[in-house]
Amino acid sequence: MGAFDIYSGEASCPRCGDRFWLDGQTKFFGPEFYGLCNRWFRSGDPQPLEPGSEAIGTARAWEGSWWRVREPVDPTVVQLLVDEDEWFGCDCGARFAVILRLRVGEGPSTTLESILLGDAYDREVAGEVDFANGESMLWAGDHAAFVAALQAVAAEPPEARAARLCAFMTESWDRRCASEPEDGSSPWTHVAGEFQCEACGDRRERSEMLLLSHPDYAQSFFGSAWTGGTLRPGCRIAGEVAWLEEDVDRGYYTRLRHPVTRGGLTLIGRRGDRGCRCGAGRAAPVLRFVRDAGGLTLAALSLRVVASEADLDDVDFAEAPHSTRDRAANAPPLREAWDRAQVRRAVFKQFIC
Repeated sequence: MGAFDIYSGEASCPRCGDRFWLDGQTKFFGPEFYGLCNRWFRSGDPQPLEPGSEAIGTARAWEGSWWRVREPVDPTVVQLLVDEDEWFGCDCGARFAVILRLRVGEGPSTTLESILLGDAYDREVAGEVDFANGESMLWAGDHAAFVAALQAVAAEPPEARAARLCAFMTESWDRRCASEPEDGSSPWTHVAGEFQCEACGDRRERSEMLLLSHPDYAQSFFGSAWTGGTLRPGCRIAGEVAWLEEDVDRGYYTRLRHPVTRGGLTLIGRRGDRGCRCGAGRAAPVLRFVRDAGGLTLAALSLRVVASEADLDDVDFAEAPHSTRDRAANAPPLREAWDRAQVRRAVFKQFIC
């Protein structure tokens, strides 16, 4: 545990410009168990690692698992395709293959220069990759057969290697997309629709997952009338809302103020790993409901970068699993007495840490 290197950094969607904050793991470099466990590659921060640019530049296979996709371009640069379980997509429709660009320095250091988000359906992306991990593509349960297959792939002509990687990327994304429910049904709650960036006013179709319904609780945040699925502006959830007048939490949502807005309700989710292309920063989804005696209607969606505790002043409930008084059956009790001011500070802290 913890022996392999981790990476983190920012990247932009090449199609729409949205910003993403990425964290993951790469197994390209062998683990070092003598003081250099868990190296952390961050943009521009050299790590004490000298694999040797000449060795990488001449290798057809690497560490018994990686195969060379393109012919060497720059011996001091290596671009690694991140394992497919860390690929993700953008709301604009782009489906990414994530590439790490590393600079192998003259001294004993290796530096992450940038993270590239390539369109997995673009055949040109293979031309940006030096090495890809062969485990997902070639492993069939036998180590000797895997090593032989890896060596055979690495010896193919460049065009064949590029075509093989292209096929793997598109097939991987096709499988993932095919497994998604076509009708949007889910025991979880997704909120979809036009979100407005509160920093710049930009409006975009987006989708966010929130813990408004969860198997840990017998009922959703809204009660028995909502069991999961997709919420969109204009969606009405019928049911009694008298509980809003009581100073109680609901599921993984903790109350930030009491009483709630008359005739309305404002919720905020946790900060995500993306933000608007304006560059305001990592944002959280904000949901605004209109309420009456018969239920709630989702009225508006926005993205908010919480920079101060004052940015929570208009929020009634925040997604804060560790602070809710409505403890799930399998959750440990709160460590301290519940205090609204302390909870507000704890909720704010989750937006800036």
